[in-house]
Amino acid sequence: MSVRLRIRRRHGKSEADGITRPEAGAWRSAPAIWLALLATTTVVIPAPGQTEPVDSVPRYLLEGVTVTTPRAAVDRSRVTQKVDVITSDDLERTAASNLAEALRSTTPVDIIEFPGLLAGVSIRGFRPQYTGINPRTLILVNGRPAGTTNPALLDLAGVERIEVLRGPASALYGSSAMGGVINLITGQSTDRLGGTAGLSYGSYDAYEVDLTAGGALTGGVDFDIAAAVKGRGAGYDTGSNRTFGPDSLLKTLPDGSTTRVAWLTPDTTLHFSRFRTRSASGRIGYTVSDRWRVDVSAQAFDGDDIENPGDFNVTEWDSRSIKDLARRSADLSVRGELGTSTPSARVFLVEETASYFNAPDGARFVNFRTPVRTRGIQLQDLVRVAGQELTVGLDHTAIAAISEAYSEPGVRGTPYSPDSEIVASAGFAQARLALLGDRLILSGGGRLDRVAFRIRETPNLGGYPPNTERHLVFTPNGGARYLFASGLQLYGNVGQAFVSPDAFHVAGYSEQRAEEGGRSVFVTRGNPDLRPESSTSWDLGLSLRRPSAGLDLDLTYFATAIRGRITTLTTQESGAELTTSGDSILSTTSYVNADRGQIRGVEGRFGYDLAEVGGPPVRFFANGTRIIRARERIADPNGTAAGVSTRRIRNVADLTLIAGVDVDPSRRLGTRLSGRYVGERVDDDYVARWAPGEIRYPSYLVMDFTASVKVRDRYHVGLELRNLADEDYFEVRGYDLPGRSIRIEMGVEL
Repeated sequence: MSVRLRIRRRHGKSEADGITRPEAGAWRSAPAIWLALLATTTVVIPAPGQTEPVDSVPRYLLEGVTVTTPRAAVDRSRVTQKVDVITSDDLERTAASNLAEALRSTTPVDIIEFPGLLAGVSIRGFRPQYTGINPRTLILVNGRPAGTTNPALLDLAGVERIEVLRGPASALYGSSAMGGVINLITGQSTDRLGGTAGLSYGSYDAYEVDLTAGGALTGGVDFDIAAAVKGRGAGYDTGSNRTFGPDSLLKTLPDGSTTRVAWLTPDTTLHFSRFRTRSASGRIGYTVSDRWRVDVSAQAFDGDDIENPGDFNVTEWDSRSIKDLARRSADLSVRGELGTSTPSARVFLVEETASYFNAPDGARFVNFRTPVRTRGIQLQDLVRVAGQELTVGLDHTAIAAISEAYSEPGVRGTPYSPDSEIVASAGFAQARLALLGDRLILSGGGRLDRVAFRIRETPNLGGYPPNTERHLVFTPNGGARYLFASGLQLYGNVGQAFVSPDAFHVAGYSEQRAEEGGRSVFVTRGNPDLRPESSTSWDLGLSLRRPSAGLDLDLTYFATAIRGRITTLTTQESGAELTTSGDSILSTTSYVNADRGQIRGVEGRFGYDLAEVGGPPVRFFANGTRIIRARERIADPNGTAAGVSTRRIRNVADLTLIAGVDVDPSRRLGTRLSGRYVGERVDDDYVARWAPGEIRYPSYLVMDFTASVKVRDRYHVGLELRNLADEDYFEVRGYDLPGRSIRIEMGVEL
C-alpha cells in the first residue's frame, strides 16, 4: 500500500522545452510522440506578458508546435530526426521516480537494471552500458552532458519532459551518441508563483517527500527549486507469475551444444534492498532585456546505504554489497539576440562519486571510491535568413575518471587502475533548408573533434607513467523530410557516430612481473594509433498525422554498420626485448580495432485519439522496436582468421513493445493501463565462470495501472498498481526485480 500527496502547479510556456502549449491538456494525453529535436545548449525565452493556458480536452496530435531541434528552436514539421517525447503527464501517470523507471514505462529502449540504483540504457540495438565514461547512448540535461551513464541516478523532481532521440548524433554532441540521445528537460517558471508538495508511503515501506516552487519575482528575476527525499525501508518481494518463461533457462556452450540452467523459485523476498536518497535542484534567471537572458542552476543528489542483495544464484559466497552515491552539478547559461543571430553560451561542472564499503553489514568502511568529474563549455550561434537556418558552435568537454582505494578507514591503498582523462574540443555546423514552399526540408552538417587521452600520475600506484595522445575525428550527418498535403510524410536520415576508447587503451602503459623478484615482465601498452569505434547509420520512414481523424502512425526501418570495435592483441616475445629498466619482456598486450557489428530493425508507433473524432476522451497508443539483426564479430585475440566468430549483441531484446490505453486525465476520472513486453535476450553466463556459455533470457510482460479522481477542482485521489500481474522477471540474471506493488495518491492543485 502506498499513499501519496501531490500538489500540482499549472505551467504556461516552459522555457526549457521551448514549446508553447495551445492547451494545457494537450500534454496530459500525449505518450511517446515522434518529435525531431536535439536540445539546445540553453533555453527559449518566452514572450513578455505571456498568459497561462487553461485546461481543455487534451489533444494527442500536437500540430504547429515549436520544438528544440538539433541545437535550435524550430517548428517540428521542419526537422528530420525522430524523437520520442515522455511528457509531464506521462511522468505523472507512470509515477516514475528516476530516469530509468520513466524510460522503462514509456518508450521501447533496452534497459537493464540491478537492485541498488544501478541501470544501463541503449537505443537501436546497442548493448546497454551502466559503467565507464564512454557509453553508446548519451544522456543530457537541458542539452549539456549529464555526467553519468546510470539513468537510475537522475531524479525526476522538477523535470518537465524527457526526449529520446533515435539514431546517431555525434555530428552534434561528439562521442557516445551512437545509438541516440536521452535529454532531460527541466521546467522553467516565468509566470505567477506556484509550488508542489508530495508525500508517499507504501509497499516495502517505500516513502517519498518532494517539494517544488517557482515563478516570477520582481525586477525580471524568476526561479525554480525542487527537492525530494525517497527510500525503501524493507526488502521487496519478487513476482510469482511467469507469463512466457519456463522453469529453466537455455544455455548454449562454446561447442554449440545446449543445456538447461535452473531458474530458482519465484515469490522470494530480497531483504537486503533498502535505500534512501536526497535530491535538490535550483535555478535563478534574470531577463537582462527583451533580447538577453542569464540563468544559473545547480543540482545535488545523495544516496545513503544503498543495498544490493547480490546475485540470487550465488550461494558459495556473500555477493551482497552496499554503497553511497553522490552527484553535484552546476551550470551558467547566457542567451541573446543580435539581429538575425541568436548567440548562446554555457559553462557546466558535474561530479559523480560512488563509494563502496568493504562489507555489507557490521563494522565497515569505504574501501573504494570512483569519482568522475565532467566540465565543459558550449558556445553556439543560430542564424536565420529568409527562412533558412545555420547553427554553428564550439564545444569543450573534459571527463576525468579517478580511482581511490583504502586499506583501512582513511588510509589510502593501491587503486585498481590509473587516473585518466579524456578531453575533447570540437567545432560543428548544421544547416536546415526549407524548399518547395516549406514542403521539402533538408538538413545536414558535420563536427570535427580533437580528442586528447591522458594517463595521470596516480597516488599509491606505480608502473603507470603519465602520457598523452591525441586524435582527430570527423562525423557528418544529413536528413530530409517531405510533407504531403494529405498529412503523409516521408523522411530519411544518414549519419556517422563514434565512441572514444578508454584513455588507457590509447596512452597507457603497465608492467606485471612474471615472478616476485624476477627480471621478466608482461607488458600492457596503449596503442597511440587506436581509432575510436565508429558507426554509419541510416533510416527511412513513413508517417501519417491527421489530427482531425485522431491518427498518428509511423513506421521506420534503420540499419547500422559498426566498425573498429576495440579488442586486445597479445604478442609472445622472445625475451630479448627489454624494458627501459632492463627487464625482459615475455609478452606484450595492446589494443586494436578488429571487431565489427551489424544492426537492423524496424520501429513503429500507433496512436488513436477518440476525442478528436467526437468520441469519449480515450486514447490508444503503442510504440515498439523490432530488432531484425544485432550481431557482433569477435576477432581472435591472437589475430588469426580461424578464430573469428560472431554472436548476438548482449542484452538487446528482439522485440520491445509499449502499449496501452489512456482516459483523459483532465476529466473527473483519468486512468491509464499500459504494458511493457520485452522479448528474448542473450547474455554471458557470469555465474558459472568455470563453464562459459550464452544464456537465453525469456520474454516477460509487465503491466501497470494508474487511476486518478478529481475532487472539486483542486484535489485528486489516485491509485497506482505496478507489475499488476505480479510478473517474476529480471533484466540481469540473478537480480530479480520487484513484483506487484500498490500506491494510493492524494493531492491538491494550487
